[in-house]
Amino acid sequence: GKYQLYSAERSNLAQFTRLSADTASASDPAFSADGSRIAFVSLRDGNAEIYVMNADGSGSTRVTNDPLRDGRPSFTPDGQTIVFHSSRTAGKQQIWSVNIDGTGLTQLTRDSVNASPTVSPDGQTIAYVSTRNKDSEIWLMGKDGSNQRQFTRAPASRESEPRFLRDGTLAYLVERKEGNRTVQQVVRADLA
Repeated sequence: GKYQLYSAERSNLAQFTRLSADTASASDPAFSADGSRIAFVSLRDGNAEIYVMNADGSGSTRVTNDPLRDGRPSFTPDGQTIVFHSSRTAGKQQIWSVNIDGTGLTQLTRDSVNASPTVSPDGQTIAYVSTRNKDSEIWLMGKDGSNQRQFTRAPASRESEPRFLRDGTLAYLVERKEGNRTVQQVVRADLA
């Protein structure tokens, strides 16, 4: 009944190796650009916090420490900073950044509800989900939280789960109603 982190080699996808040694729930894994580390969320200390470990599951260290939930970590390309969402300010989920040693905590967004950050391969842009206009849309901002701007504008649909691809394009999920059913599509878009 608890989520755990596992790995599998491409040559044998049926053979799983458990990465997390503890029995607490672990989720939201994100690899560093060089593949050497994984950032993830664990409940091992009784609260959802961000941890970093080596890709083989060794050397796990806690990065965040707050009574409110932290989630959806994403490494910057240099592997030294993690961008994540947290409800640590008045219970309203916002986007934050922190160095992997836990120093340099910085709030990047301050309005509405913002979640699910992802960092571009060049490290200059963060894409995230915001409900600023009463609708779930994809927004973009600079790595320091500057130049926040709306990327998608589709009031009849809900955009979520943004992920940058290696070539710098952005993939995200679009959900909309068609009659009595819900249709989901993965969309790929160039930032330009």
